[in-house]
Amino acid sequence: MGNCHTETIAQYLIDGQYYFVTVNWEGKALADDPDSFFDIFDQHGVCLNLGEPWHNDGQGCPTYEDIASILKAGELAAPINILQVNYIGPSLGQDSINSGSFSLLMGLLFVLIFYSCSPTIILLDNKPDLVDSGYEFYVNRNVKKANSNPNNPNILINACKSLTLHSFGFTMEKADRMVMTDYNNSMELYAKANSSFSEAVNYGDQSLSIKFTNYKDWISGVSDQKPIFKKDDIFFLYWTAGAYGGAIKSSKGDPNWIIQLPKIGKLLEAAIEIDPNWNRGSLLGAMISYTMIRHDAPNDKELVAKEFFKNALKASNNLDIGLYVSMAESVCIPNQDRNEFTNLLYKAINIDINADPDLRLANIINKKRAEWLLDNIDEFFY
Repeated sequence: MGNCHTETIAQYLIDGQYYFVTVNWEGKALADDPDSFFDIFDQHGVCLNLGEPWHNDGQGCPTYEDIASILKAGELAAPINILQVNYIGPSLGQDSINSGSFSLLMGLLFVLIFYSCSPTIILLDNKPDLVDSGYEFYVNRNVKKANSNPNNPNILINACKSLTLHSFGFTMEKADRMVMTDYNNSMELYAKANSSFSEAVNYGDQSLSIKFTNYKDWISGVSDQKPIFKKDDIFFLYWTAGAYGGAIKSSKGDPNWIIQLPKIGKLLEAAIEIDPNWNRGSLLGAMISYTMIRHDAPNDKELVAKEFFKNALKASNNLDIGLYVSMAESVCIPNQDRNEFTNLLYKAINIDINADPDLRLANIINKKRAEWLLDNIDEFFY
């Protein structure tokens, strides 16, 4: 028996409620398992066909009519809006395309603000494993400090940030590179990252809940009353959004995390209202990927994403490599635009990483990712 895999492949909005379809299989690829099957979940993570697997007969995933039948809804009063359907193909390359729909998710906060001290940069260039272990020590120290100071929002958000940085910059990056050559170990890394991101989400939410008594109700949608955020709160909003993005991406399609996606938009948009150009356009850059995967994405979402890209480039003086990587992964791969993908990444790797000292470490990391994406281009386009 091979390892079991689950991927979310469709998402529907039916009468104001979200429903998700997952496909489940054993073996390296979906096509290898003749007994693959679908499950259907509501937005609370409850499996609607528990104990009655929906076998994959080659006719595609369950439709909204199928879900309506399970709900015994008959004629639905409200129109049905199909928000997103991603089909998983028979190869790891196709799996990469589908998981790429969550590429914020690498792209969302790929404008990561690593501590740009020279020794760290030199180590990253030559001994990345040493940086990984060294930064992990720093992360553990911040987490321990947060656990000892559960009512200090500044300490909590620093724990959120350090967990998010390490998981994005090291664990997730390793997993993404490994998925094409060592699928099982890459899944273990994704699970490790998800555990860290989940912890980061808790610290981020806790920090904002301490600062604003109505934050919990606002972020969960219980109340429309938004906290009165100020410029000093952007840091909190940004890193909490990043933690949520990482948790969703690393969950590999877990419906319990996918339904948290709108929270990212609320956090980012609240920050953009205060200062859209904050941190050299980091917020605008994050919106590139979020625009492409949000539940309520506009019909012209590619144009909206390109506008965020243009404005973010302006805010960074055209020096942020991560913005090009985000466009390539979040827009070009889902649209199968190989030419633009190549064009963006060649522009990225030709940016002088020394031109902006504050972006240097992030640009080193993003340049390496751009080069890796180009080296593996055939895995993303068919």
